Amino acid sequence: KTSIVSAIRAGQRYDNREFLEVRDISLNFGKDYGSCTVTLGQTRVLAQVTGEVVEPRPSRPNEGKISISVHLSPMAAPHFESGRSNDLVDELQQILERNIKESRCLDLESLCVLAEESVWQLRVDVTVLNHAGNLGDACNLASVAALRHFHRPDVTVEEDGRVTIHTLEEREPIPTFMKKVPVCLTYAFFVVDDKCYMLMDPSEKEERRTGPQPNVSHSQHDSA
Repeated sequence: KTSIVSAIRAGQRYDNREFLEVRDISLNFGKDYGSCTVTLGQTRVLAQVTGEVVEPRPSRPNEGKISISVHLSPMAAPHFESGRSNDLVDELQQILERNIKESRCLDLESLCVLAEESVWQLRVDVTVLNHAGNLGDACNLASVAALRHFHRPDVTVEEDGRVTIHTLEEREPIPTFMKKVPVCLTYAFFVVDDKCYMLMDPSEKEERRTGPQPNVSHSQHDSA
């Protein structure tokens, strides 16, 4: 903590960043649609989106579905105890559920194949590959990028209601439409010499030396 506090007193952070400076970010997309690896400093997260045709919910017969699951790779945070790892996964799950599902950023009606009969269900699997801080922002970015990258197969509905799913060679796949793009920004707060300092994109070292980190979520309309 001394090095972090000393750096703040000197007007910067222990890793030489400004208080509101974010670590380097890179996005790498896989060969298959819907795969994205986000690197935020040394933090690495993989998100994979897959889809299948299922029955809709009776209460929403013309809307598709989306499910989200978060996994922590055994080597992502080897210093974590199992209980702490479970708490972290639960926290990340809640962030993604709020930002992606509850915000209704996806146009779920566009995932309808045949009302009351068939809809697309998208599954977002998020795997933390390395935990070096600010997993909330990294998981959110990876999930959103993977969803925007995902293309589902085109389908044909026959007169008798049978659904034919076409291969990518038969027909161009269909991109996922997002009505808005959820953004997540996380901060850490330190009180030094009776002054409060706000640090954006906290590293794992900074997270260990402060309390719970609030994250601010907002959505902007997708212009793509």
